[in-house]
Amino acid sequence: MFHRLIPLDKAIELVLEDAPAPRVRSVHLNDALGRVLAGNVIAEIDVPHFDRAAMDGYAVRSEDCIGASELSPVRLRIAGSVSAGSIPGTSAGPGEAVEVSTGSAMPEGADAVVMVEHADAVDGYVMIRRPVHPYENVQRRGADVSLGERVLSAGTQLGPREIGMLAALGMSRVNIRSLKVGVASTGNEILSPDENLVPCRIYDVNTYTISAALSQLGAEPVVYGVVPDSYDALAETIATALIDCDMVILSGSTSAGRGDMLYRVVSDLGELIFHGLNLKPGKPTLFGMVGGKPVIGLPGYPTSALTVFWQLVAPMIQRSLGLRSGSVSVKATLARPFRSESRRQMLPVILHRGRAYPFDRGSGAVTTLAASDGIVDIPAEREYLQAGEVVDVYPLSRDDIDLIISGESCPLLESALDRMNLRFRYMVRGSLRALSDLQDGLADIASVTATGEIPDDLRVVASYRRELGLLSRNPDLLLNPDGATFAAWSMESCVRSIVDSMLPGVRRSLEVRTHTGAALAVLQGKADLAIAIKESAQMLGLQFKHLAEDEISIVARMDDTRDIIKGIADALKERSQNASVGISMDEPNSFLR
Repeated sequence: MFHRLIPLDKAIELVLEDAPAPRVRSVHLNDALGRVLAGNVIAEIDVPHFDRAAMDGYAVRSEDCIGASELSPVRLRIAGSVSAGSIPGTSAGPGEAVEVSTGSAMPEGADAVVMVEHADAVDGYVMIRRPVHPYENVQRRGADVSLGERVLSAGTQLGPREIGMLAALGMSRVNIRSLKVGVASTGNEILSPDENLVPCRIYDVNTYTISAALSQLGAEPVVYGVVPDSYDALAETIATALIDCDMVILSGSTSAGRGDMLYRVVSDLGELIFHGLNLKPGKPTLFGMVGGKPVIGLPGYPTSALTVFWQLVAPMIQRSLGLRSGSVSVKATLARPFRSESRRQMLPVILHRGRAYPFDRGSGAVTTLAASDGIVDIPAEREYLQAGEVVDVYPLSRDDIDLIISGESCPLLESALDRMNLRFRYMVRGSLRALSDLQDGLADIASVTATGEIPDDLRVVASYRRELGLLSRNPDLLLNPDGATFAAWSMESCVRSIVDSMLPGVRRSLEVRTHTGAALAVLQGKADLAIAIKESAQMLGLQFKHLAEDEISIVARMDDTRDIIKGIADALKERSQNASVGISMDEPNSFLR
């Protein structure tokens, strides 16, 4: 018979207490799909790392094309050509043009590209039939990724886009969090799919669904095949798997029948923590510890096994790998009535045009979950759901982005969001554009610093002052920066205006968009000096000289009252106190006072 049945919530609490710690190892990008990043990825190069033509045509000085038109074209001498991948062997002087192709480096002197369809080449000259503005049809250095920009955060699960980004940064290998999980199916009736089917036997499903689910979460399944319902065979498999793996998952042989051995094996080898869930499907589930490592027994029926995996085991894997857990639901109208039982039930449904259709062919049917779009979690006290009732449906796939942030570079905000275990996309851009993104709904919050009032439909949820100064490897340059090269900030950044007002006429080298990028540019010798926050100098061991203070405000929409917004304000306050900078909450609607 079963031990006392426990609620699912209690079971989750118990397995989370014993979630195993992952290892860290390096893998090639070819093997990185679905894996979880072990650390933040900071760009060590600009992408692209040179100004390049975005169109086929002619690289020109934009000032030479002023007034060009169909009726009055401008005549320029063709000084040469540059193909993609080659170093320009010529420059564009006054009155000259250089033929370029898409992706080729811009020749010295040129600041724009006239598209080939707006130019006519004749006898060594080209007739330009329309004007171009500076950097038109040119992809600037660092326009895609800027040196020092945080490209990916620790805990990010790597998909095709993320792997492409790592490749663009020149990273052939990446550190990931490694969690090895032994997987086996039990049962005398089970056959491997590569065997011939014989009467009264069935093919192994659970090994493949559970292994696939583990891979989907970023773990590493290690398959031990089909194990007979034998005490000795189960004991040997568990002992062998735990030598190399961090935990073991078996399916089948978990009930309390005469042939079900798993709970006895786990009890004898270690500690049986619980046996039996008050859940449908999933009653015959067990959890124990053997040799300090978790052993989980799932029901043998495929739908039961996979349902319990997502409800119970997935949170444990996510805790181990640092992935965000928690389910996001969508509202739907129940299309048909459904009678439940006196225990919590996970009901598979098909979603179509806002309606949820119960689709339950039984725990033994593989198609029950394969054809379902989501799950309705029915509490134990609900025995009957009426047609037309609005229910919460938990999709079987979900978007993992919590927030989109637009605005000034703000390492303190990034640190606060990391502490909240939020997945976010940070668009580094100027304050005015960030406010526009926020009003348009493109961003959830904006990080801004500027003078003046903010729009009435926006509100400041947190603000703090930070210390800006000169960063250098050479302390002498902090006292006398004459002749030194500076890491320039992008035109739309407020730090750029501070540089222009306090250090006019400085000699700029590369351009950065973040404080980490400014510090890295100095550390790597790409610039002698930079202006950035004090914490970026401390992070990389650079010399620092105070210049000024500015104020960062975190802005949200007035109608956005989600708890996550208040959570960001609280987390930012906590991080600012740890960083020894002042912060004020719920300030009036102005940036600098």
